[in-house]
Amino acid sequence: LIFRVETDNDALFSIPPHIQRTSTENARLLFELAEDQCGVANLQIFVSEDQETTCPSQVTMPQLSQIIVNCVNDPPPDFLLAACPYCCSPSRTSVGTTRPS
Repeated sequence: LIFRVETDNDALFSIPPHIQRTSTENARLLFELAEDQCGVANLQIFVSEDQETTCPSQVTMPQLSQIIVNCVNDPPPDFLLAACPYCCSPSRTSVGTTRPS
């Protein structure tokens, strides 16, 4: 059997989803996420007999699935905590990014 996986959000992956057979009866869906990406990818998984084909009579109806990657609230790579000059209380701080000079 040949498995073909199509996605509507390729930008979500550094290695796109694909299926690897582990035995005659089992297979795994594998993929690697792209760095700093989040969102939803809708998958269509097709199965055909032992050769690549686009002939509709030799390809199964797509099995639908979804991969959801939640956004992570990472801190900025470089940040500076400083007293806020516009705040009335000296205990308040602001967070801003810094750029290397």
